[in-house]
Amino acid sequence: MRKFVTYSIIIIGSLLFAACEGPQGPRGPEGPQGPPGESVPPDGWRVDEFIVYSSDWQLYGNPGEYGSYYYYIWEDETMTEWIFDLGLVSVYLFNEDDRGVVQRPLPDVSFIQDDLGDFTQLFGYDISYDYDRGIGTVGVYVFYSDYQTTVRPADQTFRVVKEWWNE
Repeated sequence: MRKFVTYSIIIIGSLLFAACEGPQGPRGPEGPQGPPGESVPPDGWRVDEFIVYSSDWQLYGNPGEYGSYYYYIWEDETMTEWIFDLGLVSVYLFNEDDRGVVQRPLPDVSFIQDDLGDFTQLFGYDISYDYDRGIGTVGVYVFYSDYQTTVRPADQTFRVVKEWWNE
């Protein structure tokens, strides 16, 4: 008897679900336009270069003050929210050495040795370059270990490499 009830329930249930199908009715009215979605760029990479001229460096703090440094904010319309959140951004400093022009990835620290003009005393300090990124911007920074920010940094060329992937 138990098998009969079980099989009967299965058969009746199958007939009920099969009976629900019929011809498709007319299409309903189109709904309201939804909010715009985020544009997802295809996988890719982009390389940009920019020059910061000596006169363009901005001083944070006062000249020679402890904690002072120079900075420049580059407006970059290709630094989208997508790349900011999901991409990889690297910044390189162009520099010259005995091999010619080379690229050095940031952050970069260089030791500078100089003389006082009479070659009797040498002194040294570090120059550090660093960067950050925001949506629409890349900031580059110059720090002197002795905080001698009375002299602006020289003209400097930077390369920004952006890579991104779709999820």
